[in-house]
Amino acid sequence: MALAAVADVRATIEEQVIAIFQEKCASCHKKGDEDPELSKTTDLSALRRNDDYVKAGDSAGSPLLKLLNLPDGDKKRMPKSKPSKPLPPLSAEEKSIIALWIDGPANVAVRDFVDEGQVANAVLADLQHLQNRAAGVRYLSLANLYNERDARGNPRHSDLFLEYCRTGVSKMLNSLSSNPKISTVEAVDPARVVLRVTLANYGLAPELWKKLATSYPYRVNRGLQAAIDAEKILGVLPMMRADYVVFALAQAPLYHEALGIPGGQKQRAADVALEAKLGVDYDKAIQNPDAVRAGFQKSGVSQGNRLIERLPRPDGGYIWKSYDFDPTRQNERGGDLFRAPLGPTNAELTKNSNLKFLHDGGEIVFSLPNGLQGYMLTDGKGLRLEEAPLNVVTDSSRKDSRIINGISCMSCHRDGIYMTKVKDEVLAATKNLKLDPEDQATIARLHDFPKLEKFFKADSERYTQAVDQCGPAGDQEPVALLYNYFRAPLSMSSLVVELADNSPDLMARLSQSANESVRATAAKFQSETPVPRIDFENAFPLLVAELMIGQVPPHDRLALIDFGGNIENKIISTPGVDGVGVRVTDRKKRDLRVIDAEDPAMESQAGDSGIKVTIHPPGTRPGVVRNEPARKVIRIMPDGSTAPPESSPTSPPNTSPSTSGQPVAPAAATGTPPPSGRKVFKIVTPKPGEDDFNSPPVVTPSKPADTPAPAPPPAAPPPK
Repeated sequence: MALAAVADVRATIEEQVIAIFQEKCASCHKKGDEDPELSKTTDLSALRRNDDYVKAGDSAGSPLLKLLNLPDGDKKRMPKSKPSKPLPPLSAEEKSIIALWIDGPANVAVRDFVDEGQVANAVLADLQHLQNRAAGVRYLSLANLYNERDARGNPRHSDLFLEYCRTGVSKMLNSLSSNPKISTVEAVDPARVVLRVTLANYGLAPELWKKLATSYPYRVNRGLQAAIDAEKILGVLPMMRADYVVFALAQAPLYHEALGIPGGQKQRAADVALEAKLGVDYDKAIQNPDAVRAGFQKSGVSQGNRLIERLPRPDGGYIWKSYDFDPTRQNERGGDLFRAPLGPTNAELTKNSNLKFLHDGGEIVFSLPNGLQGYMLTDGKGLRLEEAPLNVVTDSSRKDSRIINGISCMSCHRDGIYMTKVKDEVLAATKNLKLDPEDQATIARLHDFPKLEKFFKADSERYTQAVDQCGPAGDQEPVALLYNYFRAPLSMSSLVVELADNSPDLMARLSQSANESVRATAAKFQSETPVPRIDFENAFPLLVAELMIGQVPPHDRLALIDFGGNIENKIISTPGVDGVGVRVTDRKKRDLRVIDAEDPAMESQAGDSGIKVTIHPPGTRPGVVRNEPARKVIRIMPDGSTAPPESSPTSPPNTSPSTSGQPVAPAAATGTPPPSGRKVFKIVTPKPGEDDFNSPPVVTPSKPADTPAPAPPPAAPPPK
C-alpha cells in the first residue's frame, strides 16, 4: 500500500477513535478531569506513547484495552457503570477499532526543529515574492506546536493534529468575516507552519492586527535581519503565534470589536441594536410565518427552563435567540415559561401582561454571509455580556463552568444549530391554561415543532458546509482545539517551544540563574508542576533576558476575559517622561504581574475597596506599597536614587505609617543613595484628571518615616 494511502487509513482510524472517546468516555475523562484525557481534544499520538495506558503495537498488553475488555459487573471496567447511572460496555466493533489504532504504525514523521530564523526567512521570502501585494498580508506561525516533543524526543503532535490546527486558524478568521466566501490560510514554508493571512479575504482591518501586535506578549527582538527587513516592508510586526492570535480573537474584547457587535458602556438594548444591524425589526419578524419557537424545562446549558426562537432575515440568513432564566425565579410567573409563554415583555404578542415572561439572559446566534455564525450574550435588559452569569447558564466542558462569548458558543455549536434532544414542551402544557383563543392561537403558531426541525436541519447544513470549506477537523471543534492548547497549563515539554530555544543546556542555565524568580520558574518546570499560562507570560521577559535570546519590548496588555477581563495594566513608554505608566481600570479579585527586564516589576491585587500596587525595583525586594482606589491612574517614576546590584543586600520596605497614613518607600528611595546599581522607582499620583500620560506628573515627595528603616537583611526573592 502506498504511503499516502496508509496515512489516509490511519487518519480514518484516528477519527473513529476520537469519536468513540468523545461519545463513551468524555463525560468523565475530558481535559483537566480524570486521567487520561479521552475526549474530542485528546492528542492520540501522545496517548499512544504513554506506557501507563497504551503499549504501541501491543493492544492485548495495553492497560487501556484491558480495562475496556473487563466483564460487565467488574468495578474496574470502563466505562465505569453505577446503579444510579448504568453505562453499557463498548461494543466489539468499537474495541476492535481501538485495538487497530494501538497495533497500527505510529502516524508521526521525523521532524527537524524549526527555529525563529527559519520562520523569519520564510516570511521575508514570501513578502519579497508578493511584491506590490505584500502590504495586505500578515503571518501566523504553528512552529511551537510543530516543534514540541515528549520526554522521549518524539513529536508530541501528529500531522493530523497540525492540520486540524490550520483549520482552526481558517475558521477563526472566517468567523469574523463579512465576506461571502470562505478563505483559507496558505502555508509558505516546507514544514507548513508559517501561514499567510490576506486581511482583505476576511474583511479584517489592519488596525485589528496592529492592536494584536502592540499587545503581543511573545515578541522577542532577536536581531534577525530577515525579521527586521520584513517589519520594514509592512511597517508593523509581520508574524505572531497562531495559538495566541486565535485565543485573543475568540473572546472579548477583540471578538466583539472585529464582528462589530454593539454594546459597551452599560448600553441597554444592545440586542435590539444588533438585530437592527442585521436588518431585523423584532416586532415585525416575530409576526412572520417563519418565526418559530420551542420551550423546554431542561437543557444542557441553562439552569432553568429555556426558550429558543428563530427569526428570518431579509437577506435569507437567520437569527436564533435563546431566553434563559434564573432557576430561583422558577416559581414566579415571569420566570416560568409554562405559565408565561408569550414574552419577552417588550414583544407585542399578547395583551395579557401575565403571559409575558421576564428572562434573565440569553444568546443570539446569527448567520454570517459565508455560512458561519456570530454570537452575542446578553442579560435580560439586552446589555451585551462578555461572559454569562453562572446562576443562569454553565459550560460543562470547562472546569470553571464559565461561558465566554465567542469561544464557548463556537464549542457548543460545533455542528451548527441542530439539536437532536430538543422537544417543545410548551404547546402541550399551555393547552390546560384555558387561555384566550387569540393567545392560544399565537402559541400554536409559534410552537410549530415540525417547522422548527426543518430549520434546524437547513441552518445546520449551511453551517457545516462552511466549516468543511475551512479544512478538515474530524470530530474536533478546530477553534477550541487551538484555544484550549494555548490556555492549558504549561509543562516541561512546553518550555523549549515557548522560548523557541532547543539548546541542550537550556534548563541548566535557568536553574543556575542568579535571579531567584528565574530559578523558581525553572524548578516548577523541572518538577512537572503545571504552570498557568498567565504566570508564564509574566515570567517570559525574565526568562528571555536570562538566556540572552533577545529583548522583549514593552507591550500593552489586552483585557482578555479569560485572563480576568477588565484588569488592563498597560506598560506605557511616554516620550519625554522617564517612567512606566500603569492604568488600573477595574477591580477584580485577581493577581496580575507585569514585568519588564529593564524597568520595575509591578504587582496589582484587587480588593473590595481598591487595588494594592506593589513596585519591585529591579533586583530588590518591594520598594513601595500603595493602596489605590479602582479606576485610578498612577505612574511609576525613578526618584533619582539607585538600588544596589542584584547580588548585594538590599533594604526591605519601611512599612511604618507616614503622616499621611500611607506606607512609605524604603530608605533607599527616600534620600540616601545606596551603592551604585539600578534606579529605584516609586509611585507618583498624577494631577486630578491627568490620565493619559501625555505630560510629566507632579512628583510629590514621600513623607519621612516615623521610625528609622531597619538594618538591611540578606537578599531575598520577590514575593510570589
